[in-house]
Amino acid sequence: RKLVRAYVKQHTQTTPSQIAQYYNSHPEKFKLAEGVNVSQILIKYKPDEDLSRTEKAVSQVMELLNTGVEFSAVAKKYSEGSNAQEGGGIGTVERGVMAKEIDSAIFNMKEGEISKPIKIASGFAIFKVNSIQKGQIKPLEEVKDEIEELLLDNNTKDVVDKWLTELKSKAFISIKE
Repeated sequence: RKLVRAYVKQHTQTTPSQIAQYYNSHPEKFKLAEGVNVSQILIKYKPDEDLSRTEKAVSQVMELLNTGVEFSAVAKKYSEGSNAQEGGGIGTVERGVMAKEIDSAIFNMKEGEISKPIKIASGFAIFKVNSIQKGQIKPLEEVKDEIEELLLDNNTKDVVDKWLTELKSKAFISIKE
C-alpha cells in the first residue's frame, strides 16, 4: 500500500485550482451541522423521597443562577449528572439528538441564556447555551488536505491500472517445461 500510495502521489498532480474547484462544487460535504454547545445541571428524583424535595432543590438552584452565581460553580456543587465535575459541560449537540422538549428549548435560546427547569424522566434539567454553531461551510484552508487526499484516492485506480499495464508490457515471462 505504501509503495502504491507513493507511486500515485509521484504521478498525480493535484493543483490548488483542482482543490478549489472540488470544494466549490461539493459544498454539502464540508458543511458543519447546526448545533449548540450546552452545559447542564441535573437534579434527579429520589425514589424514596417525595417530589417536593426535588422541586425545592430545583428552585434553590434557579435562585442561585438568577442572582448571578456562575453556572459551572452551581453545576459542580448541585448537579447530579455525570458531567457535574466539569461544570455541567455536555459539549456541542446537534438538532434532533436530545429529547424533543430539550431540543426545542435549547435551540430557541440565545448564547449565554439559561433555560427554565425542564422536567425529564430522571428529574429536572437546567441548560445553559454556551455557544451557537450555525450550519455553515468549513473554510477551504481547513479542508484542503482532506480534499487533496480525496482527489488522490479518485486518481489511484487510473494511475495504478496504467502502472500495471506498463509493468506487464516490460515484463519478460518465460515458462519452462
